[in-house]
Amino acid sequence: MLSKALTACDKHIRIFSTRLLRKYATLAPHSSNGSDSRSPSSVCEWAIRLLVTQLYDPEVEVSEVAVQILGESCNWKSHLEYIVRCRPQLDHLNEIGAPLLLRFLSTSLGYQYLDRLDYITQEMDDWFSLRNYRYVTLVEASLTRAFTALTEGPSRSSSDELRRPQEYGSLPPHFYRELTRTQEGCDLLRESGHFHEFATTITESWAEKDDVEGLTKLKGCLWAVGNIGSMDLAADFLEESDVVRWIVRIAEQSEVTSLRGTAFFVLGLISHSLHGMEIVAEHGWKAATDQLGRSIGYCLPQQLSVFFSVKVPQRSKQGHGTSRAKDITPRPITDEDPVHASVLSFVADMANAVLAKRAANDLNGQVQHTRSSFASVELYRKVRDVLGSHNFRLPVRRFLLDLFDKGVMRKIVLDEDESENESIRTERAAQARPRLV
Repeated sequence: MLSKALTACDKHIRIFSTRLLRKYATLAPHSSNGSDSRSPSSVCEWAIRLLVTQLYDPEVEVSEVAVQILGESCNWKSHLEYIVRCRPQLDHLNEIGAPLLLRFLSTSLGYQYLDRLDYITQEMDDWFSLRNYRYVTLVEASLTRAFTALTEGPSRSSSDELRRPQEYGSLPPHFYRELTRTQEGCDLLRESGHFHEFATTITESWAEKDDVEGLTKLKGCLWAVGNIGSMDLAADFLEESDVVRWIVRIAEQSEVTSLRGTAFFVLGLISHSLHGMEIVAEHGWKAATDQLGRSIGYCLPQQLSVFFSVKVPQRSKQGHGTSRAKDITPRPITDEDPVHASVLSFVADMANAVLAKRAANDLNGQVQHTRSSFASVELYRKVRDVLGSHNFRLPVRRFLLDLFDKGVMRKIVLDEDESENESIRTERAAQARPRLV
């Protein structure tokens, strides 16, 4: 009946039935289930076969749920090897099936299976050139969601046990981490020279702070080295390159806080392996361990001040704080021409949400009565200065600049001299002066 529900019903029933298989596909190899007389391995293999069938469902949502559950089942080596023996085809799923294929690399059986498909070399080139840096965005977005969810509190529903559990603190699958789980993968990594390239980038660019692309590349190399160093078989890579010393320097001295955080997590990854824990300890960082002495993936410096203190760049001192505050405060911009002065006053009022509507009406009135004023290059430049000294929304800026005649921009671009009628300006100034009766 379950097999019929997985294949013959509508999409929502197929998704629900696929989620039911999680309970059986993720059984521990030596666990027992009193309600089932069959062995746990046979029950798990039965569920895995059904999940592999769901990978070819016409609806992508169903296949995605199956990929997620199979990925959780891969946490046990026996389950992973059985999934590989089922020889699932995941080419039609593209990015959805990529995490499951990466898990196949963690065993020699899976490595040989993927090597015959010519998957490993293509995936290695793809990760080295592009996906290694996309991984940075993926991890930072995942951390943001995790911190937000932990702050707001998890939402519980009746169907939570059927959904994929949210594992806060677990990293997405990384190609180089899975590759170095086997000796064959470590040999291929050494032949490619990719680790040497990552270590060289970290050594040469550890003090990067301005270039966004350079920071992303540096973070990608840090995550790659951390995932490789977390495996026991990759101890020789860390020993030969001395890259851990530069990662510690980034965590302690970098002026970019996000880069410091990346180095902190990477050092925690490296401390997962016994050899990595010893190398981190040599540089003054101590890994946190459980009761059995195994690293839990976090490490801190013995002197906390070197990590938690951030040096703020010194600015040139120009007088006391009161004088600096006066320099920051925008000065009112005015004009000798009374019409221009009123226009500048209305423009400044547009930055105030309370006065903006009235100021806009006054400016429209000024355009109708004194259109020649909005052909003045001098007034245009002063309005532009007002825009630079106040906070205006984009629609307001467009409204103010559209008030001016199109020829103003032509005069500015061609650097033409403005020939304004001086008699008109003199007449306006005379009208503004108080008359004696």
